[in-house]
Amino acid sequence: MALERDEGIILSSIPYLRGSRILKIFSKEFGLISMLAPRKLQKIPVGSPLTLLEFAYLKKNDLYTLTEVKIAFSHADLKQSYEHLMAAASIAKSLLTSQFPGKPSPKLYLLAVTYLKKISEFSDPTKLAASFQLKLLQHEGVIHLSLTCQKCRAPSSFLCKGESLCKDHAKKESLSFTEEELHSLILLMGLKKFSEIETITAPLPFLEKISKLFFDF
Repeated sequence: MALERDEGIILSSIPYLRGSRILKIFSKEFGLISMLAPRKLQKIPVGSPLTLLEFAYLKKNDLYTLTEVKIAFSHADLKQSYEHLMAAASIAKSLLTSQFPGKPSPKLYLLAVTYLKKISEFSDPTKLAASFQLKLLQHEGVIHLSLTCQKCRAPSSFLCKGESLCKDHAKKESLSFTEEELHSLILLMGLKKFSEIETITAPLPFLEKISKLFFDF
């Protein structure tokens, strides 16, 4: 077995046999993978979620085993604020629940790394987490925001499974959005500069709608 190298973000850490741990890692080369971290590596805090690692591993069949690790970014600053830590945890959960194991997504990986590094700079980190969720849906090609209904071209006021719908075509599980909120959604998804995201007005009920929209997929 040849030793291979990669980098990735720890999304979760679960205790396993004899002091080892099973890590869920979103890696640059392979996307979401499960990796065994032997007890001998526990002196290095590889089990801390959100840690960015550079690592070497052995792969046998579908089992990845860590052999070497280097912490590239610990995100220790996030632990200074509950709001910032929860925003980072939301990004981790978004990746865990949306990505298929072994599906490489290098662009999404770089986006996630960038967002996690920027969270501590935001006065309202929940807004950044919501922006990431919209970007993730856009990356996967499952959301199509429009001010008009995708069924009849009437003004849209609902979203369901990524579709913009009017009141006549809205489904029972659809989420309602005001015209102002739809404008903010379209703007938030399209912005490319973090300084611009910071300026968006995003009340908590609006951000909670974005989270529900994401996890309803």
